[in-house]
Amino acid sequence: MNKMVRKVTIAVLIVALIISNVFFIRKAQQSDYRIQIGIPVNAAGNELSGIDFTKAEPLKNPDEISTILFALMNTQDAEKSELTDEIPNAVIFVGKEKSNVAQMTVTVWMNESTLVLKIGDDVNSGYKEIGNESYSADFQRILQEHISGSGN
Repeated sequence: MNKMVRKVTIAVLIVALIISNVFFIRKAQQSDYRIQIGIPVNAAGNELSGIDFTKAEPLKNPDEISTILFALMNTQDAEKSELTDEIPNAVIFVGKEKSNVAQMTVTVWMNESTLVLKIGDDVNSGYKEIGNESYSADFQRILQEHISGSGN
């Protein structure tokens, strides 16, 4: 009887350990941040009238989320470009997973050769560029996929 109780106890502990490991591995793969890519809406006269996030599903791919966050961490100051006089290509919303409050917004202008960012809405915040070419290329690729996937 004593050996049977010991075997059952050990089996229950092993099953509990396996279940907890699976839970923590799955939890570790989920992001703490929600990232959405919005499309600027043009008003008459080619002026920005707002940002459309209605078709923007939050990024689900952990690699894409990491790439966006690491790219934003690798920004460096840049000169104002003529590109920034145009309507931006996208606005990125970064917030907590369960919240609709933006912790950061990033306005993005890009063409074939240039990628210019403005982090935040502050008038005094300067323009940025991504310092790492690999992050910059991946950042642009992810943006292009999500911009074209939103129906625009």
